[in-house]
Amino acid sequence: MFTRKYIDSLMDNRVIIPITMKKTRKIFLAIGILLLVLMISVFGVDKLVADILSVGLGFFLLMFIYFLNHVFLTYGWRVLIMYPLGLKGFFKLLIARIAGDSTTVINAAAGAAGDPIKALYIKDTVPLNTGLASVFLDRIVHSIGNLLIILTGVVLAAFLLGIPFWAVIAAAVVIIGGIFYGISYISKKKNFLIHVVNSLPQFVQKKFITRKRRSSLKKIDKEFSHIFSSKDNLNHFYISIIMHYLPVMLSGAFEVYFIMKFISVSNLSFINALFIYLFGLVVSIILPFIPLNLVISEGSYAAACSYFGYGPSVGVSIGFIRRARALSWSFIGIGFLLYAGLLKKETMPEEKKKKRK
Repeated sequence: MFTRKYIDSLMDNRVIIPITMKKTRKIFLAIGILLLVLMISVFGVDKLVADILSVGLGFFLLMFIYFLNHVFLTYGWRVLIMYPLGLKGFFKLLIARIAGDSTTVINAAAGAAGDPIKALYIKDTVPLNTGLASVFLDRIVHSIGNLLIILTGVVLAAFLLGIPFWAVIAAAVVIIGGIFYGISYISKKKNFLIHVVNSLPQFVQKKFITRKRRSSLKKIDKEFSHIFSSKDNLNHFYISIIMHYLPVMLSGAFEVYFIMKFISVSNLSFINALFIYLFGLVVSIILPFIPLNLVISEGSYAAACSYFGYGPSVGVSIGFIRRARALSWSFIGIGFLLYAGLLKKETMPEEKKKKRK
């Protein structure tokens, strides 16, 4: 009905699209805030405040759990960097990950907004092209890890909710088959990033992909393809997948378990806590359009907790406490970013003085 040229001509209006996206984001944010306020008013502010206060010093345990999660994710990123790094370099990667992830706050899908920041943060330790290629690979690996976590949730649901066995098998075939097909496609495709860019609409390429950027993408492509150049390097990719799967899933499950323990939930089990976390993650990934996952997290936890007989108010408390932990780590990450910026400002005059001498 519509030709590609006609669609490009319509979409070439470069003002309407950004304005529409901004307005839509504001609308969803407003809806999220209103629903969150409504949810709190229904379940009661007093109960929520009491649950938050009952966590007490246990909040530091929750912070520590996610510090360990950051360490494992940093190692998963480290094995993708084919560049010599010692303990000091690993520590720099750890700070870069915390700083970069601070921009995503509590986004379950781990949005890629902070990835360029990570590469820039470590550019004094790792060449920029190598860093950019590594964070791009790390983002792919994280997506694969999320798919495996979803699959785990489907398997667990088969036992807890009585989902038909054939549905579990079908989900496993689709997810695992898709993962291996994707890895095979990426590993065999030369100039993968250029291929992705060339598949974009013409109006996007004209506006954003300059000759200089295309040249930079080719350099990153060389770094990107290096990880798939040998079987040994490919093993690093699989190790990274494990780091983005097991630690992420277990840290989330343990956090939910300890929160429920702190607020004195009866008949508590780790399996139930694992399912509550997985259900919340899956719903957040399916419905990513509300900024900061407002209401999505709290609502999904409330639904899962209701199923197990804990009451929806417990789920709302879990959502708020997890959000407070995520915000705390975000403030730490933003602090690292500010410190790095101040450090550069302080060193610039000294460097200029040396050059003058």
